[in-house]
Amino acid sequence: GLLRLVLTHHFTFFINSLCHMFGTRPYTDTNSARDNFMLAIFTWGEGYHNYHHFFQYDYRNGVKWWQYDPTKWLIAGLSKLGLTSDLRTVDDTTIKHAEVQMQFKRAQQQIDKATSEGLDIPQAMQNFQDRIKLEYDAFKQTVQEWQALKAKAVEMKKTDFADRLHEVDDKLKHEYIKVEQKIFEHNNNLKTAFRSIGFNNKAA
Repeated sequence: GLLRLVLTHHFTFFINSLCHMFGTRPYTDTNSARDNFMLAIFTWGEGYHNYHHFFQYDYRNGVKWWQYDPTKWLIAGLSKLGLTSDLRTVDDTTIKHAEVQMQFKRAQQQIDKATSEGLDIPQAMQNFQDRIKLEYDAFKQTVQEWQALKAKAVEMKKTDFADRLHEVDDKLKHEYIKVEQKIFEHNNNLKTAFRSIGFNNKAA
């Protein structure tokens, strides 16, 4: 009785204490919230706090297939029974975009660290710096395509295409897939770049 109550309260409060101290920040570092796998186990998935803070309207906390989030599974199950409705989620492209943005930020931090002393930087780091610049320029172009596509989708659904919505959706879906593939390629290219300098690009 009492022990159960004490443990329940402590693990609940850990979300707003330990999850702001220990863990990773794969989506944003504009706040102190972190994803913590161990706390997620004891809090039914609530430990993925960095995601929750950045994408607050998503009913999920753990969005990767391997992340333990029974609360998400419960809510999704209840929706099948009609007991919950209008569940909001963030699309995969938006999630990956946030992750890639953070990778670029960590890359710049590594470059700044290497050049802060004003000494000649190793060739590997110089190559890394050049590679990151090229990748970032390409990434900005991809983001522009993505934003233009979203604006196009809104506009098309407002105009004469409304009576052919299914056809429009199929066309836009195909274009979205191409942009999504580009963003995933940026993600993989960044991981390769980090490995070239022996840096474990784990969300800090």
